[in-house]
Amino acid sequence: MRDLYSNLGFYEALPADVYSAAANGTTIDLLGFDAACILLDTASFASAGAASDQWTFILQHGTASAAGVDQWSLVPASLLLHSTYGGLDSTTETGEFGRLSASTDTGVAMVGYRGDGQHRYLRVVLSISGICSSFWGAGVALVGNASQWPINEPV
Repeated sequence: MRDLYSNLGFYEALPADVYSAAANGTTIDLLGFDAACILLDTASFASAGAASDQWTFILQHGTASAAGVDQWSLVPASLLLHSTYGGLDSTTETGEFGRLSASTDTGVAMVGYRGDGQHRYLRVVLSISGICSSFWGAGVALVGNASQWPINEPV
């Protein structure tokens, strides 16, 4: 019998901090789990660059080896549950699930991940383009054994 206590795992996906350069979040071990939901809470400071400068939030998954993570790769759209198919742009292999502009944006970025049986690890990657202002961010990952997509799959 499954319940909400015994069949869930909680991880820190992104340590609460002020970020001013590209960074990798905490490695999340999915051993024994089939799915994850990542939630990032963000708030940028006063702009240091042009309005087109931005932070990008990317999800990567990794394969296992005896030493830990063998290789990281971008999560394809087929494994993401997101409001926009393929992430935030038109390609299907970006792993992108959120953006924060160089202005004083704030917000919450969420993404669901369905395991594929080949990748054991997950992480959030903070990518930067241009000269963005620093931002405060924190992230949480909730992992579980969900093996089925919901009825209302994204279009």
